[in-house]
Amino acid sequence: DLTHDEEPRYYVASRANWAPNVLVGRATFGYLAYDLTTGGLVYLKDFWRLDLPGIQKEGDIYRELEGKNVSNIAKLGRAGDTVNERSEDPYARFCQRSRSSPVVFIVEPYVHYRLVLNTLGKPLNQFNSTRQLCEVIRDAVIAHGEAYGKTGILHHDVSACNILIGDDGKGILIDWDLSKKLSMEGEGRPRRATRTGTWQFISMGLLMNPTSRPHELQDDLESFFWVLLYQIVQY
Repeated sequence: DLTHDEEPRYYVASRANWAPNVLVGRATFGYLAYDLTTGGLVYLKDFWRLDLPGIQKEGDIYRELEGKNVSNIAKLGRAGDTVNERSEDPYARFCQRSRSSPVVFIVEPYVHYRLVLNTLGKPLNQFNSTRQLCEVIRDAVIAHGEAYGKTGILHHDVSACNILIGDDGKGILIDWDLSKKLSMEGEGRPRRATRTGTWQFISMGLLMNPTSRPHELQDDLESFFWVLLYQIVQY
């Protein structure tokens, strides 16, 4: 959110609370950070967002959801592309782009992005009882339903890691960076070469048709079922 008439906001963080364990992907790191301006604790998400048509910035998605009073989502602080201080333009973005080859592979374009959430929560697997587990997932389903009904936004990545337990014990649905607004032109066509989602929780229909079948509402709803089953079996 750094613009020509705003001062930058500074945060202090230690080692990442969340870090990827794979060599490929969006290099997502999550930090519990201290806001030097407000003196409060926030969650800082650092990752490389996909820079493709039809994929909105996660901060813009949160603003739209908050504008429609969608329940059970995290409260947005700041969000935006990082500033390239080595560029002549102080507001240039760090971008990662590669030539694509139809024979070998396709490397999608990414932009370095940071997002701050003022809402903190604990992982879903730290539920206190089976009742709380079900209620937290129910709250996430409510958030998903309101987002779809009020804004036409479909989450596209419902997983165990994307549902948190808030301080009040209620569920919070996070990580909207891969979501899709269904009112966009060409909504039935895939936006990228690979399937969006976390494979353990992707619907059977999408797994059996990884390239031709569009991602629909029922696919996200089925993912909630797999999240519940995964937690019950594992814990």
